[in-house]
Amino acid sequence: MPPAPPGQEAGRRAWLIRGTEEGKSVVPEWLSGGYCSIGWPELGELPTDIDRAALMERLKATYPDSTDGTSRNSAGIILRFLQAMHPNDVVLAPNGADLYLGIIDGPVEYRSGDVHPWRRPVEWANVGGPIARSSVSASLYSKLRTLLTLTEISENLAEMETFIGPAPERPPLEEIEFPVADSELEARLHVPADWLNEQLALLHRRRQLVLYGPPGTGKTFIAQALADHMTSHGGTVMFVQFHPGYSYEDFFEGYRPRTTGGGTIGFELVPGPLRRLADAARSDRTHAYVLVIDEINRANVAKVFGELYFLLEYRDRSISLQYSGEDDLFQLPSNLFVIGTMNTVDRSIALVDAALRRRFFFTALFPDRKPISEVLPSWLEAHHLPQEPALILKALNERLGDSEAAIGPSYFMEEDISEEKVLRRIWDHSIIPQLEEYHFGTGVDVAERYDLEAIRRSIVGTGSGTPGFASGREP
Repeated sequence: MPPAPPGQEAGRRAWLIRGTEEGKSVVPEWLSGGYCSIGWPELGELPTDIDRAALMERLKATYPDSTDGTSRNSAGIILRFLQAMHPNDVVLAPNGADLYLGIIDGPVEYRSGDVHPWRRPVEWANVGGPIARSSVSASLYSKLRTLLTLTEISENLAEMETFIGPAPERPPLEEIEFPVADSELEARLHVPADWLNEQLALLHRRRQLVLYGPPGTGKTFIAQALADHMTSHGGTVMFVQFHPGYSYEDFFEGYRPRTTGGGTIGFELVPGPLRRLADAARSDRTHAYVLVIDEINRANVAKVFGELYFLLEYRDRSISLQYSGEDDLFQLPSNLFVIGTMNTVDRSIALVDAALRRRFFFTALFPDRKPISEVLPSWLEAHHLPQEPALILKALNERLGDSEAAIGPSYFMEEDISEEKVLRRIWDHSIIPQLEEYHFGTGVDVAERYDLEAIRRSIVGTGSGTPGFASGREP
């Protein structure tokens, strides 16, 4: 990049970007949605740091009928959009005789399924008052005649800045300090304090975290404990559970029938849990407000969050709402945190919406990995119980051989688990039914493959014998 001209902000660039699809302008969609975008959806998602050679190879494989010149032009546009454009750069979008200018307001993002899947958020400066082509300089006017989708026009940056003014200042996000996870929380959850503090650090950085793993790994219990810990000095925790019928109207706000004083039926805009919690957080910026969403993957998350999806990533932005409209611009407070849980038996994390994966940090909780692999041994020791249930669980999951469907420790965390009849009851009525569902249609004889006595025999010599187990005391 050449040295910045006098008066130009160091490193800032200006871009001319065109938006059409099948001969129709998509600029109005950009203006209303607060972004600009480019196409090539058939390429799929690309690494944002992809080099030109790899991109050319991908283009030729995807569009074999394209000429070398077309592929080179496409590669140039894609690389400029992914790598050369940066937050605070200025963009100019022609729409017929009208010109719209804005400031890039965030990193590039990919939206699978869109015709123009690559996007950059833009703070459009003149949505209500477009600039006429005839009012710009001859130099800038000549650039408008280019047919390229994306062109750098940094030599015209100073002129463009006279139309839009300086970049808008953003208020800093409130920094909420969480209490440090201590030995008391460690002992209650039977997971190391270092691991708990790492989860708190993830929440502090991104404000959204999903705990995922198979049933019985303590996802909901840990999520609630973290939320309670975050709000132990003030703030509020709210708990919701997603399901296939859960909607935006249930979650944020929607019209509900109400009987008026005259006995007639009317409709009232009723806030949902997220709106109520956000309003409470906005009035108390010094404490954390935490929304725990249990089984977040059981609902259509993109549909439930709606336009609020955008605000999960951009906490300093305001948007108009689906029902309240432009008269009620909404901002998601920076002291509102979301902890979700996700059952991998229902759905693999690989199938989760890419936008959700980008907006949340994810932490795996699997029975064969730390810290969950140490939960049951720790719990048994704390309750002065023999370790055989932990060894049985380990042997069972090794026999199952699938981390995402493994049996979690919470099934065995019963204070009378040392009684043989209790273990048998849990095994026959909780463990075996789950394994039968997992192996349904495979022809596996579940009762034979996961016979409790056979698993017990497999752990002989590991240091835990069955003698004394029924008494609840070590021999």
